[in-house]
Amino acid sequence: MKFPSSQLVMKEVKVVLDPLDIAWEKYNKSLNGYKRRLSHESISIDKVNPKKQRLNDQKEEEYQVEKIVDRWIYEDGQYRYLVKWKDWSSPFNTWEPEENLVGCGGALLSYFTRIQNRTWHTHPTKEELEIFSNSVCNPTKESLENFMKQFWTPGELRYESLSKSKMKQVLITLWNIPEGSRPGILVDHVKNLFMVYKMHELRVSQKQRLKEWETEMNYISSDSAKIYVENEADLEGPPRNFTYINHYIAGDNVTIPKSPPFGCLCEPECTIGSFCCGKLWNSRSAYGRDQRLLAELGTPIYECNKLCRCPPNCRNRVVQNGRVIDLAVFRTKNGCGWGLKAMQVIGKGAFVCEYTGEVITNKEADKRFNYAFTGDKTYLFGLSYNSKTNYPYSVDGSLFGNITRFINHSCDPNIVVYPVWVDCLDPNIPRLAFFARRMIRRGEELTIDYMCQLKEEEEIISETFLSSQCQDPTLLSEHASWNGLTITCKCGADSCRKYLF
Repeated sequence: MKFPSSQLVMKEVKVVLDPLDIAWEKYNKSLNGYKRRLSHESISIDKVNPKKQRLNDQKEEEYQVEKIVDRWIYEDGQYRYLVKWKDWSSPFNTWEPEENLVGCGGALLSYFTRIQNRTWHTHPTKEELEIFSNSVCNPTKESLENFMKQFWTPGELRYESLSKSKMKQVLITLWNIPEGSRPGILVDHVKNLFMVYKMHELRVSQKQRLKEWETEMNYISSDSAKIYVENEADLEGPPRNFTYINHYIAGDNVTIPKSPPFGCLCEPECTIGSFCCGKLWNSRSAYGRDQRLLAELGTPIYECNKLCRCPPNCRNRVVQNGRVIDLAVFRTKNGCGWGLKAMQVIGKGAFVCEYTGEVITNKEADKRFNYAFTGDKTYLFGLSYNSKTNYPYSVDGSLFGNITRFINHSCDPNIVVYPVWVDCLDPNIPRLAFFARRMIRRGEELTIDYMCQLKEEEEIISETFLSSQCQDPTLLSEHASWNGLTITCKCGADSCRKYLF
């Protein structure tokens, strides 16, 4: 149907718009039936949990921030942020004050990065950025080690770090925001990212140095078993001024005999019933056919030496054949420094490892012991088997030693020490061998009782300390002048004595 133009009448229509702030206020009021304001307690990392009131059941649900859309400064001088909720369309966006965005640092960073990428912004010089990054966060090694505890897991340390280029871009983004308008939540988020970045930076260097140390020890070690090094606890690297050795070395005024006067005549091999080295020295056979320990605690062990007629695989050649169990030097998480743990199951009575170090006179041991009270660490072990009080020698593992140097103390230890003689038959210079006193699980820390007190009816092996970082200062009991000093035990065993002294 057609109408002649002369019959059409035009009408004027007017549209009146509210100012923008009034319009938004009306719009937000219209959403009150669907969305309530956020509560501070309902927010978690990168999530905001507004209490949304459903019309039917009034249940509270958790909602996640998808992104920050915009920022606006209100008449009160405070900034508000337009929040886009995940899985909710844009009409349900809400304006939120900064205090309602706790834990949303990542969303704020994305917003400012996005805005700056679309607009003009400046680039600081290398020096300016370094000064700025130090003003934002300048962590110490101690603060980083405390920070990294949040990433501890039963296994390896788990965290995610930004690359160098991305960390630089984050700092530039924050730098381009005027200082007076930088959201505190964003600043804290950048600090956290920078802490992780610096921690990772030190970890890369640390892991490389620890790997080199591990390789060096395995190269020098004469044992058939492997040595591993792990540190998932802090940023400590390899110990300084420490040289790995396989056997005792003689200090000043010390001679270690290497030629035994005689050996056994057992052929074709030694047996429990044969007149072997143990019986030659008024002791007994120490090992069974499986080379597990038979001797009671306190029994001196005399292994076959290089003059004996028995073959190299004789049941009485155990300690001299070296460690056959894989072990790991690892950093403890209970403040005990380095420790040593099993990397495989160890059966009861099995030989675990041997303590080595520098054999020194007790006069020299007294001198070195005093350093324990001035901050230096000593690892002294008194060779007191032949004489409890007047023994002439001690072993110091401070500068020269092997991985047994890192064995910590426990009031309920899983390994014990036995004196062993092989080619050196000087009664004052026994070798110190550690044996499992029970079955030891894979991953379990190896510990001895530094204050080894045996039953009265048993012989005393040693009443001295094997010193380490676990107790500070480190001690050698026969050389100590306590003067009321109390040493707290950190072993955590059910039978812990709480104090060493």
